Amino acid sequence: GCVLIEKAYANRVRDAFSHLGKDVVGLTQFRLFGLGRHLRMDEDVKVIVGRNFEENEQLVTLAEGRVRIDPVDVMGPTTLVEGNPSEEQLLVICSLAARYCDGEPDGEIRLRVASQDDERIVRVLPMAKDDPRILEWRID
Repeated sequence: GCVLIEKAYANRVRDAFSHLGKDVVGLTQFRLFGLGRHLRMDEDVKVIVGRNFEENEQLVTLAEGRVRIDPVDVMGPTTLVEGNPSEEQLLVICSLAARYCDGEPDGEIRLRVASQDDERIVRVLPMAKDDPRILEWRID
């Protein structure tokens, strides 16, 4: 298990260096590399989805300057979004976050989407568990 974790961490560092530049990657980034599922949607947008309660708590403390997505009515992950997602991308990310929530797989999930200047509730259907985009986006 340890080698896989180290490989994922190294791939996340490499991804950040290539998309942000070595000079921009700071302590917060290095703390984030060890948390959650990391997904790169495009050159500018990266998503981190918590895997458990402890990771969710840590992600909350590292959310500053990022979009934060949390389930409203069910248990589920804290999700952080880096970059500037379009509205369409944000809805896809919400659907991805909903996929990991403890709701009905075919029922709508309400998520709170908060950025520095905005907070709103979004309703989405969870992304299918076998959606091929998940594998395309994963950094591990």
